[in-house]
Amino acid sequence: MNPTKMNKFLSILIAEARQDTAYVGPEQLKRAKKLLPLTRLMRVLGDGQQITTAWRPCHLCNAPGAMFRMFQPGGRWTFSCTGKCGKHGDQVDYLKAKFSLSDGEAIRLLSKLICP
Repeated sequence: MNPTKMNKFLSILIAEARQDTAYVGPEQLKRAKKLLPLTRLMRVLGDGQQITTAWRPCHLCNAPGAMFRMFQPGGRWTFSCTGKCGKHGDQVDYLKAKFSLSDGEAIRLLSKLICP
């Protein structure tokens, strides 16, 4: 999918996730996280160049001196920012940080990315 179509598709899914009030249960969330690990999610969102274990400028908050890094404690990819925002976590946290979503909106978006 070309970037323009992907951005439009993503915009639609984000709007749906914000308007939707459907409950995504723990099993659905676990399945979505398994099917779309953080590294794959970042590639889908066009942030594949940010997948690194080396510290680099944070693309989420763009604060001066803020650094972004990924690591794999226990075999699961997570991310961390050293900036004022202090953003860190898994796929849900990444979606929250990137698109300014609530927990529920990010969970619904992750679920929609798996099966729109």
